[in-house]
Amino acid sequence: MKSKDLAQLLGVSPATISLLLNHKPGLSQTLRERLTQQIIELGYGDMLMEHGNGTKRKNRQPQDSSRPSIIYLSYRSKDSEWEDMYAFYSGVLEGAQQEAQETDCNLLVLYRQGESDLARAVRRAGDVLGLIVASDDITEDMLQELNALGLPVVFIDAFDPTQAVNAVNVDNRQSFYIIVDYLKKLGHRELGFVSSGWETGSAEERRISFRRALKDHHLRDKKEYYFVVGRDKGPMDTSVLEEQFRSIEDMPTALLAENDKEAVRTIMALRKVGYRVPEDVSVVGFDDNPISRVSDPLLTTVRSSRHRIGRECVALIMRLNRLEHTNTVRQPMKIAISTELVERDSVADRTQA
Repeated sequence: MKSKDLAQLLGVSPATISLLLNHKPGLSQTLRERLTQQIIELGYGDMLMEHGNGTKRKNRQPQDSSRPSIIYLSYRSKDSEWEDMYAFYSGVLEGAQQEAQETDCNLLVLYRQGESDLARAVRRAGDVLGLIVASDDITEDMLQELNALGLPVVFIDAFDPTQAVNAVNVDNRQSFYIIVDYLKKLGHRELGFVSSGWETGSAEERRISFRRALKDHHLRDKKEYYFVVGRDKGPMDTSVLEEQFRSIEDMPTALLAENDKEAVRTIMALRKVGYRVPEDVSVVGFDDNPISRVSDPLLTTVRSSRHRIGRECVALIMRLNRLEHTNTVRQPMKIAISTELVERDSVADRTQA
């Protein structure tokens, strides 16, 4: 996210954000603390640790070479559009930083695309306890590279059932059960799903969880109620969704989206083809990212604790290190973090009709 966009989101001037991010005088301590807290809550805490050009880290605690380190390793693009706009992984990193500091560890960030020799980069880091890995998919080459390091590895939001790995995940099944239960109590019986079209483990897990929730609530699972936004389109392109919405005879009363970005895109597409939100079609997102709090209408969604996921990743690495010196069977561990429903304005109550 650019600093001017962050300023708009927080309702302050770009000059104010510039003073804050560059750690310059000119702001009261009260304002500085308030804005800092808001930025962290929005999941953009990493911006507080960067100079204006994003290359020089500032207010991070100095690395202590006498302390062990945990590496946060990203196989994702450093300039990922998803990262900039929705900050899931930035929030996880913030939580991991806090937990590492409280357990007397250094947290080092590596981007796989910037390291030609991962093993060498890890050796340079000194006493490394393990790695937290951010990746859209788990590949055999990736696992081979990581296993060769001989260190505990914990994946973020990994849902590949064919791979036995340690992971800390969002509890997708519980989340969609909560959403479908909420909608059914409000009188919705015809529910649809909007997916990004990207075949990642997390995306597939959310589609499966939606179908399970429909079955659990004895609601019809209609194939014509599944929509795809078109993964090769721009971030706010609605043309593919518009075409699908125009071609269907009867729309569902509510659409659940794979994430908040697709939920906002769904609202835009519905309006362009003549539907009102939420009067005609309700929309629910997933993740409670910043865009959900500025969309029109404000987006009902489920909140996933990105900071908690980051903290649990560090805690799991510490636990795996302790178990290394015991006779405990070394089976991979998966931790599921619950979500909570956030009610806003994008869902209509059909029981009052």
